[in-house]
Amino acid sequence: MAKKLKLQILNVSLFLLLLLQLFTGIRLWFVNLLGWADSQTLMNLHLITGFGLVVLVLVHLYLNWWWVKAQLKVSK
Repeated sequence: MAKKLKLQILNVSLFLLLLLQLFTGIRLWFVNLLGWADSQTLMNLHLITGFGLVVLVLVHLYLNWWWVKAQLKVSK
């Protein structure tokens, strides 16, 4: 699989996980704010998507490490 295709799939996956993380976080915040009963399923989903997001960010950094190094390189 070409690197460009891998990055496209990874970027879409990151975006979807970020949306899911935001949705579950806001939903859990409203549940806490309004004093409703907690949804254990939503809490588990929020936790799992958070771990998945961290893993995909690390993979994203690995695949784009050449760009990160180029941006951090200080020329004399």
